[in-house]
Amino acid sequence: MADNTDSVPADKTATAKNVFAYPGYLKLLSASLLGALGDRFYQGLMIATANEIFQGKTEELKELASRQNLRVQIFSILPMLILYALVGSWVDSCDRRRLLTWIEAIKVAVVLGFVWLLRDLTGLRILGSFGTIPLEWTLGLALVVLLNAITVPFSPARASIVPDVLPEERRALGASLIATAGLVSYLIGGLAGMQLAKAESLGPVNMAFAASALFLVSSLIFRLLPQNVTIPNNQKQGDGTGHATQKMSFGEYLAEQYDGFKYCTKHPSLLALCFFETVFWTMAAMVLVFINYYATHVISLTGGGITSFTSNGLGLAGLGIVLGAIGAGKTQRSVSPVFAYTPAFLLVGIGMMAFTFPAALGATVAPPLFFPFLFMMALGGGMMLGRVDADILAIADERYRGRIFALKAVAFGICTLATTYFLSEQLSPAQKGEIIAVLPTIILWMIPFVFIFAWLVDADIWKRDTDIPAPNWRMKLQFSLCSITSLILIKIFFRYSTVGADKVPKEGAVILVANHGSFLDPILLGAGCPRMVQYMMYSSYYTSVAHPIFRWLSAIPIDEKKNLQALKTGVASLEKGVCMGIFPEGQVAYEKKLYPPQGGAMFLAQRSGAMVIPVALKGNWDAFPRYAKFPSFKKITAIYGEPFTVPKNASKEDVAKISAKMMESIAAMLGVSPPDMSVPYKPGDGAKAVEK
Repeated sequence: MADNTDSVPADKTATAKNVFAYPGYLKLLSASLLGALGDRFYQGLMIATANEIFQGKTEELKELASRQNLRVQIFSILPMLILYALVGSWVDSCDRRRLLTWIEAIKVAVVLGFVWLLRDLTGLRILGSFGTIPLEWTLGLALVVLLNAITVPFSPARASIVPDVLPEERRALGASLIATAGLVSYLIGGLAGMQLAKAESLGPVNMAFAASALFLVSSLIFRLLPQNVTIPNNQKQGDGTGHATQKMSFGEYLAEQYDGFKYCTKHPSLLALCFFETVFWTMAAMVLVFINYYATHVISLTGGGITSFTSNGLGLAGLGIVLGAIGAGKTQRSVSPVFAYTPAFLLVGIGMMAFTFPAALGATVAPPLFFPFLFMMALGGGMMLGRVDADILAIADERYRGRIFALKAVAFGICTLATTYFLSEQLSPAQKGEIIAVLPTIILWMIPFVFIFAWLVDADIWKRDTDIPAPNWRMKLQFSLCSITSLILIKIFFRYSTVGADKVPKEGAVILVANHGSFLDPILLGAGCPRMVQYMMYSSYYTSVAHPIFRWLSAIPIDEKKNLQALKTGVASLEKGVCMGIFPEGQVAYEKKLYPPQGGAMFLAQRSGAMVIPVALKGNWDAFPRYAKFPSFKKITAIYGEPFTVPKNASKEDVAKISAKMMESIAAMLGVSPPDMSVPYKPGDGAKAVEK
């Protein structure tokens, strides 16, 4: 019986520097890789068998071999397409350790059916050489269908376990590696499987034994996953009374699945991620068909030559995908999806040009540029695949994980099956060549849409991210670039200057509190400060046109509907030593006067111990008031007042007095009257006053 010692711990193990330091994750990754490798072995032995049975020099036999080869892929996808939509809620509501253990255990026995079916390869080759499809081959395809039907819950189950065995800061790379494990085994395992399954190597029968052994080891490792993996996702939050919810009836199961579908459709970012992975697998299906077409009809290989060329290409593509996925996973928390998915599509589009190269070196070798371009395409594909699952985990609520992974797989299954069937069964070699010629252009034209979809994903991730990192060199560099550019512009147009900016300490938590008379104020406050200034920003703004600016400037997203959580996020950020800009009036002024402050700035200062520096932005109202359509280009000056702190043991009355004194200081620097603190005030009252 496995215990819970491998789950995410609360001790020092939770701060390990890499995902491989977590035993639970290491077991999940190794078992997933071995199980997926077994899948590739039995598919590889079927592909190698097709090339052996139907080999011949006539165009008819070449095309027959190509179609039977690709039917292995079609029959592998078909069960996923039919069943994936039904397994999402099941994965969320079951013991996933037991589920994965039994999936692999059942396949141990089923895969041995290939031993009996393919025991007489010579006899099958004689039948196939006359264009006859042997019964054993048809039964072998039926076994492929059965094995892939058993495998359907495998992918969403293993993906949904990642947060149970890794802390939040390690989940991005962990999810990327898990997602990549299946494809790496598909490509590298395909290489090994097809090469070893050739008659002159181990042969199909021995490869069936090898696949069975891999499933057995995978099953045993899954059995050792930690105890918390056995708790269903939809029961982890309980029923609100401190008790786990009961198991669902079939009707409740269907309702939960439909609920997961609605949840996914209400989040455009999740639909965008489904789109990215669907495109990836569609491209993967095309590549498989096109490699076979290229080997058969462009450089005229036959039999084992096709197997070797295909396996070498898939192996190289596997390497590219590994590198792309690892890079995407390691940078998920610091690199915007915009700068991950967009260049990934660019690489895929350029790499697709590999299939347009003529057979310049004869009939037995590929053109010299084919494999490098194939590697480039795989690198872009790996960048996509390595981000999708990690981004889903960053966006989706815990109880919907399995359902979203399953729905994503439905979309992938439909497109992959349709692509493979259409290209292999419906098109002639000449028509495939015509598609290859225009495909790179089509992919490159998709990049603007990819940019938009990635923008949606970035906005959703960033507005949900409550773990704000301390300012690092990259964030400071981005801020400096914007600050210098802004400073030059506002000096030219507004003769901007600062007074007393040297009062800002170089290190430690600081809160700059300033009057808010113009929408220019964040620029004015940030450009004149000698330190990087971060602002708390309502998360709803992250779906606006200005989202990239907020992201670039490392604005701190807060939920406007959860005030307490927003204040906690602000305190946590200050405890990491940030310099935070706050406009305590809570809105851009409707009139040329100061409004009473809200309590947020003083709360943050008292709880965090941060130094508070009042700043008067003088001339901002005259230069660009709230209702102005164009600025007046009048002089603006930022005047820094005397720093102070709010004692942690100060009473509510004392904090109110400190707040009033702060506003008096700002008013004195501006040369205006301080706000009337005796009048209760809420954001929006200024607009009502102006209307009256």
